[in-house]
Amino acid sequence: MVVSEQENAKIYINGKDSHKSTPSLVRIPLNQEVRIVLKKEGFQDHHALVRSKHELTFYHCKLSKFELKLVDLETNC
Repeated sequence: MVVSEQENAKIYINGKDSHKSTPSLVRIPLNQEVRIVLKKEGFQDHHALVRSKHELTFYHCKLSKFELKLVDLETNC
């Protein structure tokens, strides 16, 4: 089970779109490390390596928002 505090993040497994969004059940192979990436507009991509010895594993994260920075175009500051 892949869950993020910000729902509807797209779930990618080993670089491939799972076509699912958080929260969702996602099948991963037992005892093999897999790379999970969660993507949601307005948030930084979340990367994790997960290895499960059990048929059901729970992965939870909190996505980080992009920091907004105001830029003065006249002074480039």
